[in-house]
Amino acid sequence: MTEHTTPRPGGISCDVCRDLAPLVADGVASADSAALVRDHLAHCESCRVEFSQLCPEGTETPATPALPVPDERRVLRRMQNKLTLWLLGFLVLGLAGSMLVVFSPHSTLALLCFPLVCGVICWFDDFLWRLVPVLAALIWFVWTLAAELPYYTSWQGAVAGSAVGALWPFVFCVIGALAASLFKYAFGKTGKEK
Repeated sequence: MTEHTTPRPGGISCDVCRDLAPLVADGVASADSAALVRDHLAHCESCRVEFSQLCPEGTETPATPALPVPDERRVLRRMQNKLTLWLLGFLVLGLAGSMLVVFSPHSTLALLCFPLVCGVICWFDDFLWRLVPVLAALIWFVWTLAAELPYYTSWQGAVAGSAVGALWPFVFCVIGALAASLFKYAFGKTGKEK
């Protein structure tokens, strides 16, 4: 038995210290347990001697267990995946909403919808925005082809008319991307100057 078996106020007993010492020496004890053992060893010579025999390097104070370091690449990849999913959802809803606005009594609002959708996506993602004008033109082409095919005398005329009509959503999306790129450049310049 050691001379110090009862815990001092706010501390642990020698028996508890001996129970926790192997865990602390191996670095698997919690930070609270390691702090209690460290505090006890600061005041108890016999436990300090026993602990020094447990440590391979012969250190006299227990090592605080290292907290796991998060993998930064994994965290960034998860954030990027969430952002991409959010942008894809925004893309689908934005283009669907834009197409519905085109065929509503407020069709002139489509002049704002297509650039806005493409501009927001361009602001957050440097690659995904490139798909938006093509996707908008393709959706427009299919939509108008299905709607106007009965009114044309030949299918070639319907395809040509729908293709010409699909150019304007493409152009408005590109205008929105250019505006977002200019804003990104402007805000990037002011952010770097500070």
